[in-house]
Amino acid sequence: MNNEKETLIFVYNANSGLFSKATDFAHKIINPSTYECSLCSLTYGNFRMEKQWASFIENLDFDVQFSYKNKIDLGHLEKEKFPMLLIKNKAEKLKILLYSTEIEAQKNLESLIHLVENKLLYLKESK
Repeated sequence: MNNEKETLIFVYNANSGLFSKATDFAHKIINPSTYECSLCSLTYGNFRMEKQWASFIENLDFDVQFSYKNKIDLGHLEKEKFPMLLIKNKAEKLKILLYSTEIEAQKNLESLIHLVENKLLYLKESK
C-alpha cells in the first residue's frame, strides 16, 4: 500500500514483550548509564514519552512509526546496529536516515531533535 507521505520509523534497541519491557524499565531506573537504547533514554522518561519529543513528532510532515528491533524486517539493512531512524518511501523501500552511532552521540533530547531536523532538511533539499 502506498501512502501519500513518506514514513519515519524509529527503531529502538529493545525487544517487544512484557518481560523485555519490564527489564528495560528496571534497567533505566537502576543503572541508566548502561542502558542499551539511547533513543529510549533520550525520548522517554520512566513512565511516558517526553512532552517535547511528543510535540516534535506530532508536528513532523511525515507519517511516524515506532518499532522494536525484533518487530521490523530490515531486509538488506539487517546487519546494522540499533537504535536507528529509517525512512520508508512511497515505494515501501527502507533507507537509514540516522545510524546508531549518530543517535548514541546525542547528549540530550534537544540535540537529537536538532539532528533529526537537520537530516530531514538535507533530505528535502536533496530531492
